[in-house]
Amino acid sequence: MDTGQGRPIHLPALVGAALVGASACALAPTLPPLGLLALGLVLAVLGSCFGALWLRPAALLLLALLFGATLLRLEAGAVLDARLHTAFDGATARFEGHVLGLPRYDAGGLVARFRVERVLVGPEGLAEKLEGQAIELRWFRDGAALSAGSRWQLTAGLRPPPPSPGPGQADTARRAAVEGWVALAQVRGAEPVLALGPASGPMAVLDRWREVRAVAIEAALGASDGRFVRALSIGDTRGLAEADWSLLRRFGLTHLIAISGFHVALVALLGVAAVRLVWWCWPRLALRWPRPLAAAWAGLAVALVYAGVAGFSLPTVRTVLMIAVVALARTALRSLPPLQPLALAVALVLLVDPLAVLTPGFWLSCGGVLLLIWGCGHAPLPLARGFLRAQWVASLGLLPILAVAFLAVPVLGPLANLLAIPWISLLVVPLAVLGLLLEPFAPALAVLVWAAAAAAMGLLEQGLWALPETLAPLWRTGRPGLPALALAVIGLVWLLLPRGVPARPAGLLLLLPLLWPPTPRPAAGELELLVFDLPQGDAVALRTARHTLLIDTGPPGRALVEALHAGGLRRLDRIVLTRGNAGRAGGLAAVQAAWPQAQLWSPPGANTTPLTLTGASWVGDDLRIEVLHPHADFPTGDAEATAVLRVSGAFGEVLLAGDGGPWIAARIAATGIDPGLLLAGPAVLQHWQARFPDALAVATRRPGPALSRRWPAPLAHPGQAGRLRLVVPVFAPPRIEAWRARPRRWWDGEPARAAML
Repeated sequence: MDTGQGRPIHLPALVGAALVGASACALAPTLPPLGLLALGLVLAVLGSCFGALWLRPAALLLLALLFGATLLRLEAGAVLDARLHTAFDGATARFEGHVLGLPRYDAGGLVARFRVERVLVGPEGLAEKLEGQAIELRWFRDGAALSAGSRWQLTAGLRPPPPSPGPGQADTARRAAVEGWVALAQVRGAEPVLALGPASGPMAVLDRWREVRAVAIEAALGASDGRFVRALSIGDTRGLAEADWSLLRRFGLTHLIAISGFHVALVALLGVAAVRLVWWCWPRLALRWPRPLAAAWAGLAVALVYAGVAGFSLPTVRTVLMIAVVALARTALRSLPPLQPLALAVALVLLVDPLAVLTPGFWLSCGGVLLLIWGCGHAPLPLARGFLRAQWVASLGLLPILAVAFLAVPVLGPLANLLAIPWISLLVVPLAVLGLLLEPFAPALAVLVWAAAAAAMGLLEQGLWALPETLAPLWRTGRPGLPALALAVIGLVWLLLPRGVPARPAGLLLLLPLLWPPTPRPAAGELELLVFDLPQGDAVALRTARHTLLIDTGPPGRALVEALHAGGLRRLDRIVLTRGNAGRAGGLAAVQAAWPQAQLWSPPGANTTPLTLTGASWVGDDLRIEVLHPHADFPTGDAEATAVLRVSGAFGEVLLAGDGGPWIAARIAATGIDPGLLLAGPAVLQHWQARFPDALAVATRRPGPALSRRWPAPLAHPGQAGRLRLVVPVFAPPRIEAWRARPRRWWDGEPARAAML
């Protein structure tokens, strides 16, 4: 595009400006007013058309930036308008609809994306809000089964997607915005669930086909041996366990599992190679259709089919768009510069799905292509050296994106990818796809081919498991700040400059703040407590100037571990279990796996082999932590056997009462302690608050509806406000900081009011 000065503004620059505008709008705490954006667009258009010649390039870039921001603002506004209103939170409705995609099993229940077709029974106004929209449906019942592409009539309770309860924890509101659904629904067991037959439409047919293929692969190979074949042939990752994902994350291989954009490009290249072979065997075909043109459109057709096999996931659609740009350029007999296809594909993605900028996959795929163009486009290299160079460039260049998106960097990722990329891409994927093609015509041969793919993947998996985690760790970076990210980008640009640029290795030094970010800690004598919002469980992290203690580990799973990592925790000194039940000790195995050096204290009868909690105490950092209950001869099976801890220092006393009931509250109060801060489970907190009326009371988890109605307004709990950070300074009263006290991002909705604390 010419600016009138003979200096054109290239398409990549305009698309880059639009991408910056969309990203800035996407990450803003609140959405900008549409009127302000419209005014900016008008001024930018006037400036680019009628402004001074030297201003026109800047006006064009500003126009592109505002256009990208406007696209995202319109999409985000539509998402918030479609979301289930808080007035319907907890409402029950009976409706008909059909299953989208492949249902999966998660946390003991079935989870499926569901398109609501018709609301039969529900509150006034719900039908207008819900009909035609997608929801995430959960069914917690033994034997629950919803098949892909099927229609159902059922009754479910509804609620809006909640925002993230804290750093490192599931951000359901963001996921709903990106994936395009408006509410969470849980099937009610009292009402019948009626099957209405198969749904109509091409996507429903495709989903049923994918599920049939998944069943066929599992029947042929078994659930364990066939899980990777299902992932690489039809994009079905439901068979992969958490241990599989943990292993893949440790070696940086998650991008190679399931059907990603990389696999679509690979299969497209196989289609191109097949056409070139056919045209080489029958040269007369070139008279009707030139070989480059036929190869380009064959690659696009194969890519489109393979993306459909994966259910048209966003990464595969992006790759198809890039291949389509190349095919159109070949049709127009034009040779595009390397950045042009990428810029056009990004522009199309922004037009079709502006919220793609909120997904790590968008930045990993587009950033990977850009890095390869930048770092490998200086001079042609032999195949082996070119592959090594590409791997080096991609592994280093994607470090900032990995640190921001996953708060971790695989140490052996570059080396593991050197082996895994050719192994999976050139051996496992072709075999898995070949079996898919053979299955309708030669099922027995398809089983043999799938078995070969499973065996090849099994060899790679065994090799990865053979390396202990100490040799292949996942380096936890915590949440990097903007200065660290800026320095890392500058360092990477310096590293990837052409050979001959002086002092290129010095760019590595600029990566250090990204990999070792500073973690603020309390001052000497101060105390910080983090009260986590966990489903059906409790956990409180207690931090001093140099030490960290964890009081309880929450429910089973890794939710608490990820939240602690996101907070920058590198060393955990002690784990204290106040009770041995699943809500307080369920996450112990995951926490001990992450911090094996942590000393464990637990009450008698907790089925652990730690130091006993009875009578234990610890002194350090000008603080004293001691166990007030249970005493040595207290019955271990008693319901009142939960531990009670006191933390004392120059600031006064803090009491952590767990689920201790009124009898324990009376006993502890009789000792004469006077805490300034009181933490306890919601079921017993009122008994403790009555005994210590001057203490600031905080519940360790969300109360039930009945308790919520009886609670006094100022009582704080993480269920409404998200993770609570309690700071207990030496010469000031305790203060509470709630994660949801202000909107972190626009998709969070309204902030938690102070009264809700």
